[in-house]
Amino acid sequence: MGRKKATVNYLIVDDLSVPPEDQKGTLIAVEGRRNTEANRQKALDKAIELWQEGQLEGFADGLSLENVIFAPGTSGAATETYSASSEEELPLQKAARDVITLIDLLIHRGEAIQEATPLLPILEAAEKGQKLTEEQTAQARDRSFSKILTRLATSVTEHQTFVETPGVMESIQMIIAIIQDDRLITPEQILPPASNETEEEIEDEDDSP
Repeated sequence: MGRKKATVNYLIVDDLSVPPEDQKGTLIAVEGRRNTEANRQKALDKAIELWQEGQLEGFADGLSLENVIFAPGTSGAATETYSASSEEELPLQKAARDVITLIDLLIHRGEAIQEATPLLPILEAAEKGQKLTEEQTAQARDRSFSKILTRLATSVTEHQTFVETPGVMESIQMIIAIIQDDRLITPEQILPPASNETEEEIEDEDDSP
């Protein structure tokens, strides 16, 4: 069986005025390991293709990157799902993909926090209502200030959202258990779900002409 490629999920939302927790849309998966502008553009291109084919309703004002919302894990807000691959994924494969995504998001969260650390004196001064120094004022007015804070908010939110996705923590526990002791893993976690057919039904099929 070929290795399943990692994918990133995006929710294509029509009405952006709806609060994030109530948004509904079409889930599109593109090949990739993390949320990037390039992957968002891939999702947008696929959405435009579906829209032009009449498979995507709404969007009277057209489609743009604003309509493409990063949706880590399996989103319950999806009305339809378009996957990058229809190949059946085994539980252990999904667990590995979840862990790869989780670690990637954790790395980006750490990098964003490290990047924002030099801004801490400005934030602490703002919290206490203190006057900023000339150097701090210049730093706060620099265009990079807002970009750094935005990246921090985005990376922390994406990581936390994925951590809270049902099944993600079970996935990392499964991988840890395999590394520590593969005897802790049951066949059901590795093999695809068994057929619902009973032994009697199978025997009847074998006896049929």
